[in-house]
Amino acid sequence: MKYLAILLLAMLSITSFTSCNKDKVSKVPSPDGYYEDEWDTPLAAARDYDRNIFVQFYADWCAHCATFKKDVLNDAEVESYMKDTFVPVLMDEEKSVGSDLLARHGLSGHPLSVIFDKDGNKIVSHKGKMTKTEFLEWIKPYE
Repeated sequence: MKYLAILLLAMLSITSFTSCNKDKVSKVPSPDGYYEDEWDTPLAAARDYDRNIFVQFYADWCAHCATFKKDVLNDAEVESYMKDTFVPVLMDEEKSVGSDLLARHGLSGHPLSVIFDKDGNKIVSHKGKMTKTEFLEWIKPYE
């Protein structure tokens, strides 16, 4: 009986670890054309191409952030639109570059979608989940 309890506990631990691990944002492939955890390079690109910057802030452990990255940002239509229209960035809000940028603009939360102008000024932000349709409706006015 003791061994059965230990076996069940071990199986539960492995299952919990596996399910948590699959929901990590870092486990989801990044969409093509996105800068990751950088600010100076995308800012320079925005000035060069005269485009706004889209930043998707996330926490690696956030399941909603992983789902948004997988289902919306990795959608072929969204991926193409973002590369052609914005300077897209994925930013881990728990790393220094991401946390500094959030603090500088008084932002918090995740998932957090933010549009900055080519000079790095915040234009608009949206906190929370969005479907593909909701995301495209939200972002198009800021092309």
